[in-house]
Amino acid sequence: RAAEGEEAECAADLQLVWVSPSGSGWRTADALHRVDAFDGLSLALPLPRALHGVLDVAAYRAVFLFSLRLKRASLAVRSLWSVLRPASAAPVPPGALRRLNVHLHLLGQLLRGIEGHTLRADATWVELRSAASDVAASPTQLRDVHDSCLREVSRRCGIDDLGVRAIVDAILGLALTLERDVHIKLAEAPHPAERCTQEAGWRAIVDSQQVQLARLCEALGRSTASLAAIASATGAAL
Repeated sequence: RAAEGEEAECAADLQLVWVSPSGSGWRTADALHRVDAFDGLSLALPLPRALHGVLDVAAYRAVFLFSLRLKRASLAVRSLWSVLRPASAAPVPPGALRRLNVHLHLLGQLLRGIEGHTLRADATWVELRSAASDVAASPTQLRDVHDSCLREVSRRCGIDDLGVRAIVDAILGLALTLERDVHIKLAEAPHPAERCTQEAGWRAIVDSQQVQLARLCEALGRSTASLAAIASATGAAL
């Protein structure tokens, strides 16, 4: 409320900022399927003066990047469902299509579990509002309550644990890689005489994905991360 007079001014200053990554590897089309492809994207929003001593926008960057990576992976799985649905008549051999659909189901289930545990942690923010109104009697106390909440969100996302973060990023990367490989395979438009070769090619894609997902779920399941139970459940179904 203390900053109401500055809301319009700050809203006008909201900027979407893109910092282009360096390196020759980013100049290829394949770079779009990297899990970190959009890490150069960020929102820049100047804070009202009344909030300068309370909030540190920079502290949110890691959470925002995690959210963006997870949303991209989830979108990749959803787009594959639309491409491979029966009505689309995708030229995928029936046996390979069944295995691919099962893998997509498990991968999507895992991503939904991760999203539900991390980005939909509404209780954390409810606790923050409650604590802010009941406990915080000064900007310093409000900052402490806020920082505590942000640490809990970061813990849920595995942001501060580099090992867990690498495993989760690899899982998200599987979804993006699968989307790329499926579209490449669909674009090949094989001759009917090459059906057996195509069947083997599709099976190789699914086999590679399943092996990697099983290993990543096992590694995450052995961790002390709050995501371990979700990963273990998916790993057991593989």
